[in-house]
Amino acid sequence: MESDSSNCESVQVISSTKKRPKHGRLTDVNKKLKVQSHEIGKECDCKRLQCSKKIPAEGKRDIIKNFNLLESTDKQNSYLCGLISIVPVKNRRSRVDEENARLRDVVALYKIRYLHENKLNELEICRDEFIALHGITKRRIEYLLTSLKNTGISPIDKRGKHSKRPLKLSDVTLTFPIRGHSYMENDKNMGIINQKARVKTVKELCDLVQSSRKKPSPFVVEHLSEDNQHIFQQWTEHLNKFYKKKASFPIQSIRQFEVSKEHPRLIKYRDTYNGTWISAVVMDRKSVVLKNLETNNQFLLPEISYTGPIPISAEKFANLQSLKKFCGKEAQDYFTSLVHN
Repeated sequence: MESDSSNCESVQVISSTKKRPKHGRLTDVNKKLKVQSHEIGKECDCKRLQCSKKIPAEGKRDIIKNFNLLESTDKQNSYLCGLISIVPVKNRRSRVDEENARLRDVVALYKIRYLHENKLNELEICRDEFIALHGITKRRIEYLLTSLKNTGISPIDKRGKHSKRPLKLSDVTLTFPIRGHSYMENDKNMGIINQKARVKTVKELCDLVQSSRKKPSPFVVEHLSEDNQHIFQQWTEHLNKFYKKKASFPIQSIRQFEVSKEHPRLIKYRDTYNGTWISAVVMDRKSVVLKNLETNNQFLLPEISYTGPIPISAEKFANLQSLKKFCGKEAQDYFTSLVHN
Protein backbone atom coordinates (compact mmCIF):
# COMPACT_ATOMS: atom_id res chain seq x y z
CA MET A 1 0.00 0.00 0.00
CA GLU A 2 1.43 3.22 -1.07
CA SER A 3 1.59 6.04 1.38
CA ASP A 4 -0.55 9.09 1.00
CA SER A 5 2.51 11.24 0.67
CA SER A 6 3.42 9.59 -2.64
CA ASN A 7 0.03 10.51 -4.10
CA CYS A 8 0.33 14.13 -3.10
CA GLU A 9 1.69 16.35 -5.74
CA SER A 10 4.48 18.68 -4.77
CA VAL A 11 3.34 22.24 -4.72
CA GLN A 12 5.89 25.03 -5.01
CA VAL A 13 4.90 28.25 -3.34
CA ILE A 14 6.63 31.41 -4.50
CA SER A 15 6.15 34.46 -2.35
CA SER A 16 6.92 37.81 -3.85
CA THR A 17 6.96 41.09 -2.04
CA LYS A 18 4.68 43.71 -3.43
CA LYS A 19 6.28 47.07 -3.97
CA ARG A 20 4.42 50.27 -4.28
CA PRO A 21 4.50 51.48 -7.90
CA LYS A 22 6.33 54.70 -8.55
CA HIS A 23 4.24 57.36 -10.22
CA GLY A 24 6.51 60.35 -9.67
CA ARG A 25 6.43 63.06 -7.08
CA LEU A 26 3.28 65.04 -6.44
CA THR A 27 5.06 68.29 -7.28
CA ASP A 28 6.00 66.98 -10.73
CA VAL A 29 2.43 65.94 -11.39
CA ASN A 30 1.12 69.35 -10.32
CA LYS A 31 3.59 71.09 -12.62
CA LYS A 32 2.49 68.98 -15.58
CA LEU A 33 -1.18 69.60 -14.82
CA LYS A 34 -0.55 73.33 -14.59
CA VAL A 35 1.22 73.39 -17.95
CA GLN A 36 -1.37 71.30 -19.83
CA SER A 37 -4.66 72.51 -18.34
CA HIS A 38 -5.19 75.89 -20.01
CA GLU A 39 -8.77 76.97 -20.69
CA ILE A 40 -10.19 79.48 -23.16
CA GLY A 41 -10.78 82.87 -21.61
CA LYS A 42 -13.24 85.66 -22.24
CA GLU A 43 -13.67 86.74 -25.85
CA CYS A 44 -12.46 90.16 -26.90
CA ASP A 45 -14.82 92.92 -27.95
CA CYS A 46 -12.55 94.78 -30.37
CA LYS A 47 -14.33 96.59 -33.19
CA ARG A 48 -11.40 96.90 -35.58
CA LEU A 49 -10.52 93.23 -36.18
CA GLN A 50 -13.66 91.56 -34.75
CA CYS A 51 -11.56 88.50 -33.85
CA SER A 52 -14.16 86.43 -32.03
CA LYS A 53 -16.59 86.54 -34.96
CA LYS A 54 -14.00 85.42 -37.55
CA ILE A 55 -12.84 82.29 -35.72
CA PRO A 56 -15.28 79.34 -35.67
CA ALA A 57 -15.92 77.42 -32.46
CA GLU A 58 -14.23 74.31 -33.85
CA GLY A 59 -11.09 76.30 -34.59
CA LYS A 60 -10.98 77.68 -31.05
CA ARG A 61 -11.22 74.17 -29.60
CA ASP A 62 -8.40 72.95 -31.83
CA ILE A 63 -6.15 75.86 -30.82
CA ILE A 64 -6.46 75.26 -27.07
CA LYS A 65 -6.27 71.48 -27.56
CA ASN A 66 -3.03 71.61 -29.54
CA PHE A 67 -1.57 74.14 -27.11
CA ASN A 68 -2.25 71.87 -24.13
CA LEU A 69 -0.61 68.93 -25.91
CA LEU A 70 2.75 70.74 -25.68
CA GLU A 71 4.23 69.05 -22.62
CA SER A 72 6.67 71.70 -21.40
CA THR A 73 6.77 75.45 -20.83
CA ASP A 74 9.70 75.84 -23.23
CA LYS A 75 7.76 74.23 -26.08
CA GLN A 76 4.74 76.41 -25.37
CA ASN A 77 6.88 79.56 -25.29
CA SER A 78 8.50 78.60 -28.59
CA TYR A 79 5.06 78.03 -30.13
CA LEU A 80 3.70 81.36 -28.89
CA CYS A 81 6.77 83.32 -30.03
CA GLY A 82 6.34 81.86 -33.49
CA LEU A 83 2.93 83.53 -33.65
CA ILE A 84 4.19 86.96 -32.55
CA SER A 85 5.87 89.45 -34.89
CA ILE A 86 7.91 92.42 -33.68
CA VAL A 87 7.98 95.52 -35.92
CA PRO A 88 9.36 99.02 -35.22
CA VAL A 89 7.05 101.95 -34.55
CA LYS A 90 6.36 104.03 -37.67
CA ASN A 91 4.23 106.89 -36.38
CA ARG A 92 3.87 108.24 -32.84
CA ARG A 93 0.67 110.09 -32.00
CA SER A 94 0.79 110.65 -28.27
CA ARG A 95 -2.27 112.15 -26.66
CA VAL A 96 -0.14 113.73 -23.93
CA ASP A 97 3.20 115.52 -23.88
CA GLU A 98 6.22 113.49 -24.90
CA GLU A 99 7.74 113.94 -21.44
CA ASN A 100 4.77 112.27 -19.76
CA ALA A 101 3.85 109.79 -22.50
CA ARG A 102 4.83 106.11 -22.31
CA LEU A 103 6.61 105.72 -25.63
CA ARG A 104 6.94 102.29 -27.22
CA ASP A 105 9.97 101.18 -29.19
CA VAL A 106 8.26 98.27 -31.01
CA VAL A 107 4.79 97.05 -31.95
CA ALA A 108 3.71 93.42 -31.49
CA LEU A 109 1.46 91.73 -34.05
CA TYR A 110 -0.40 88.52 -33.14
CA LYS A 111 -1.77 85.78 -35.37
CA ILE A 112 -3.17 82.26 -35.07
CA ARG A 113 -3.23 79.14 -37.24
CA TYR A 114 -6.01 76.56 -37.25
CA LEU A 115 -7.54 73.93 -39.52
CA HIS A 116 -11.05 74.47 -40.81
CA GLU A 117 -12.63 72.18 -43.42
CA ASN A 118 -9.19 70.57 -44.03
CA LYS A 119 -7.65 73.96 -44.84
CA LEU A 120 -4.98 75.81 -42.91
CA ASN A 121 -6.13 79.29 -41.96
CA GLU A 122 -3.87 82.06 -40.67
CA LEU A 123 -5.56 85.07 -39.15
CA GLU A 124 -4.31 88.27 -37.48
CA ILE A 125 -5.96 88.95 -34.13
CA CYS A 126 -5.62 91.39 -31.25
CA ARG A 127 -3.66 90.75 -28.09
CA ASP A 128 -6.71 90.18 -25.88
CA GLU A 129 -8.05 87.47 -28.21
CA PHE A 130 -4.58 85.90 -28.42
CA ILE A 131 -4.48 85.71 -24.62
CA ALA A 132 -8.01 84.31 -24.40
CA LEU A 133 -7.55 81.59 -27.05
CA HIS A 134 -4.44 80.16 -25.35
CA GLY A 135 -5.64 80.61 -21.75
CA ILE A 136 -2.54 82.57 -20.69
CA THR A 137 -2.02 85.81 -18.80
CA LYS A 138 -0.95 89.30 -19.82
CA ARG A 139 2.15 88.92 -17.69
CA ARG A 140 3.29 85.94 -19.77
CA ILE A 141 2.88 87.94 -22.98
CA GLU A 142 5.06 90.71 -21.57
CA TYR A 143 7.65 88.09 -20.59
CA LEU A 144 7.71 86.73 -24.16
CA LEU A 145 7.93 90.21 -25.70
CA THR A 146 10.88 91.13 -23.48
CA SER A 147 12.77 88.04 -24.64
CA LEU A 148 11.97 88.68 -28.30
CA LYS A 149 13.08 92.32 -28.10
CA ASN A 150 16.32 91.55 -26.26
CA THR A 151 17.44 88.23 -27.77
CA GLY A 152 15.17 87.57 -30.75
CA ILE A 153 14.34 84.03 -29.54
CA SER A 154 11.87 82.46 -27.16
CA PRO A 155 12.85 82.41 -23.46
CA ILE A 156 14.06 79.29 -21.65
CA ASP A 157 12.35 78.29 -18.43
CA LYS A 158 15.10 78.20 -15.76
CA ARG A 159 12.91 77.50 -12.75
CA GLY A 160 14.44 74.70 -10.67
CA LYS A 161 17.48 74.43 -12.95
CA HIS A 162 19.94 76.77 -11.24
CA SER A 163 23.41 75.19 -11.11
CA LYS A 164 25.24 78.27 -9.86
CA ARG A 165 23.86 80.99 -7.65
CA PRO A 166 25.46 84.26 -6.57
CA LEU A 167 27.35 84.20 -3.30
CA LYS A 168 25.90 87.49 -2.07
CA LEU A 169 23.11 87.26 0.51
CA SER A 170 20.37 89.81 0.96
CA ASP A 171 18.67 88.17 3.96
CA VAL A 172 19.07 85.12 6.20
CA THR A 173 16.30 83.27 8.04
CA LEU A 174 17.16 80.73 10.74
CA THR A 175 14.55 78.26 12.00
CA PHE A 176 14.81 76.19 15.18
CA PRO A 177 12.66 73.00 14.95
CA ILE A 178 12.56 72.60 18.75
CA ARG A 179 14.57 73.86 21.65
CA GLY A 180 17.89 72.04 21.85
CA HIS A 181 19.69 69.89 19.29
CA SER A 182 17.35 66.95 18.84
CA TYR A 183 17.17 67.43 15.07
CA MET A 184 20.90 67.88 14.51
CA GLU A 185 22.83 65.12 12.76
CA ASN A 186 25.04 62.96 14.94
CA ASP A 187 28.72 63.84 15.02
CA LYS A 188 29.91 60.72 13.22
CA ASN A 189 33.44 62.05 12.75
CA MET A 190 34.19 62.22 16.47
CA GLY A 191 32.50 58.87 16.98
CA ILE A 192 35.06 56.96 14.90
CA ILE A 193 38.04 58.36 16.83
CA ASN A 194 39.25 55.98 19.54
CA GLN A 195 38.44 57.79 22.78
CA LYS A 196 40.35 55.25 24.90
CA ALA A 197 43.66 55.61 23.09
CA ARG A 198 46.56 56.86 25.20
CA VAL A 199 48.29 59.89 23.71
CA LYS A 200 50.83 62.12 25.43
CA THR A 201 52.03 64.59 22.81
CA VAL A 202 50.37 66.70 20.15
CA LYS A 203 52.07 64.65 17.44
CA GLU A 204 50.55 61.42 18.77
CA LEU A 205 47.11 63.08 18.84
CA CYS A 206 47.46 64.24 15.23
CA ASP A 207 48.53 60.75 14.12
CA LEU A 208 45.54 59.22 15.91
CA VAL A 209 43.07 61.58 14.21
CA GLN A 210 44.58 61.09 10.74
CA SER A 211 44.54 57.29 11.02
CA SER A 212 40.96 57.10 12.34
CA ARG A 213 39.33 57.32 8.92
CA LYS A 214 40.33 56.05 5.47
CA LYS A 215 37.09 56.32 3.46
CA PRO A 216 36.01 58.51 1.80
CA SER A 217 39.25 60.30 2.73
CA PRO A 218 41.47 60.61 5.80
CA PHE A 219 41.07 63.48 8.21
CA VAL A 220 43.20 66.56 7.56
CA VAL A 221 44.87 68.07 10.64
CA GLU A 222 45.82 71.73 10.39
CA HIS A 223 48.99 72.60 12.26
CA LEU A 224 48.96 76.15 13.57
CA SER A 225 51.71 78.27 12.05
CA GLU A 226 52.31 81.81 10.86
CA ASP A 227 50.51 81.04 7.58
CA ASN A 228 47.19 80.02 9.14
CA GLN A 229 46.99 82.07 12.32
CA HIS A 230 43.80 83.68 10.97
CA ILE A 231 41.87 80.53 11.92
CA PHE A 232 41.52 81.85 15.48
CA GLN A 233 40.25 85.42 15.63
CA GLN A 234 38.88 87.66 18.37
CA TRP A 235 35.25 87.57 17.26
CA THR A 236 33.79 88.44 20.68
CA GLU A 237 35.75 91.67 21.02
CA HIS A 238 35.11 92.47 17.36
CA LEU A 239 31.32 92.04 17.51
CA ASN A 240 31.06 94.01 20.76
CA LYS A 241 32.05 97.11 18.78
CA PHE A 242 28.96 96.77 16.56
CA TYR A 243 26.25 95.01 18.54
CA LYS A 244 24.78 95.26 21.99
CA LYS A 245 26.25 92.86 24.53
CA LYS A 246 22.86 91.74 25.81
CA ALA A 247 19.69 91.16 23.83
CA SER A 248 16.61 93.15 24.74
CA PHE A 249 14.27 90.18 24.20
CA PRO A 250 14.13 86.58 25.52
CA ILE A 251 15.93 84.16 23.23
CA GLN A 252 14.89 80.83 24.78
CA SER A 253 11.43 80.78 23.18
CA ILE A 254 12.45 81.97 19.70
CA ARG A 255 11.45 79.71 16.80
CA GLN A 256 12.65 81.90 13.92
CA PHE A 257 14.76 84.99 13.47
CA GLU A 258 15.70 86.90 10.34
CA VAL A 259 18.29 89.52 9.42
CA SER A 260 18.28 91.48 6.16
CA LYS A 261 20.59 93.76 4.28
CA GLU A 262 17.96 96.50 4.06
CA HIS A 263 17.79 96.90 7.86
CA PRO A 264 21.20 95.93 9.29
CA ARG A 265 20.51 97.40 12.72
CA LEU A 266 17.38 95.30 13.30
CA ILE A 267 16.68 91.64 13.90
CA LYS A 268 13.22 90.15 13.38
CA TYR A 269 12.07 87.23 15.52
CA ARG A 270 8.92 85.36 16.45
CA ASP A 271 7.90 82.72 18.97
CA THR A 272 5.88 80.65 16.47
CA TYR A 273 6.49 79.40 12.95
CA ASN A 274 3.69 81.40 11.32
CA GLY A 275 3.07 84.29 13.71
CA THR A 276 3.80 88.00 13.53
CA TRP A 277 7.40 89.16 13.21
CA ILE A 278 8.73 91.40 16.00
CA SER A 279 11.73 93.63 15.37
CA ALA A 280 14.39 94.65 17.88
CA VAL A 281 17.45 96.90 17.66
CA VAL A 282 20.73 95.00 18.08
CA MET A 283 23.21 97.54 16.70
CA ASP A 284 24.01 100.90 18.26
CA ARG A 285 23.63 103.78 15.83
CA LYS A 286 26.15 105.91 17.72
CA SER A 287 28.90 103.34 17.19
CA VAL A 288 32.06 104.97 15.84
CA VAL A 289 33.05 101.77 14.08
CA LEU A 290 29.67 101.63 12.32
CA LYS A 291 30.07 105.17 10.99
CA ASN A 292 33.54 104.37 9.67
CA LEU A 293 32.19 101.21 8.06
CA GLU A 294 29.40 103.11 6.27
CA THR A 295 31.87 105.74 5.06
CA ASN A 296 34.59 103.42 3.79
CA ASN A 297 32.20 100.64 2.64
CA GLN A 298 34.60 97.92 3.80
CA PHE A 299 34.17 94.66 5.65
CA LEU A 300 36.32 94.65 8.77
CA LEU A 301 37.79 91.43 10.18
CA PRO A 302 38.74 90.81 13.81
CA GLU A 303 42.30 90.63 15.00
CA ILE A 304 44.21 87.38 15.38
CA SER A 305 43.80 85.69 18.74
CA TYR A 306 47.22 84.08 19.00
CA THR A 307 50.62 85.03 17.61
CA GLY A 308 52.45 82.06 19.13
CA PRO A 309 52.20 79.23 21.69
CA ILE A 310 50.05 80.01 24.73
CA PRO A 311 52.13 79.81 27.95
CA ILE A 312 50.85 77.68 30.80
CA SER A 313 51.07 78.61 34.46
CA ALA A 314 54.18 77.93 36.50
CA GLU A 315 52.27 75.60 38.84
CA LYS A 316 50.97 73.52 35.93
CA PHE A 317 54.45 73.32 34.43
CA ALA A 318 55.89 72.11 37.76
CA ASN A 319 53.26 69.35 38.01
CA LEU A 320 54.06 68.16 34.48
CA GLN A 321 57.75 68.02 35.27
CA SER A 322 57.11 65.75 38.23
CA LEU A 323 54.85 63.43 36.22
CA LYS A 324 56.88 63.21 33.00
CA LYS A 325 59.07 60.48 34.50
CA PHE A 326 56.28 58.00 33.75
CA CYS A 327 56.45 58.82 30.00
CA GLY A 328 58.89 57.95 27.27
CA LYS A 329 61.81 60.09 26.21
CA GLU A 330 59.92 61.79 23.36
CA ALA A 331 57.10 62.80 25.68
CA GLN A 332 59.54 63.99 28.33
CA ASP A 333 61.27 66.27 25.80
CA TYR A 334 57.88 67.63 24.77
CA PHE A 335 56.83 68.50 28.34
CA THR A 336 60.22 70.05 29.02
CA SER A 337 59.91 72.39 26.01
CA LEU A 338 56.47 73.74 26.92
CA VAL A 339 56.20 77.51 27.13
CA HIS A 340 55.34 78.62 30.66
CA ASN A 341 55.19 81.69 32.85
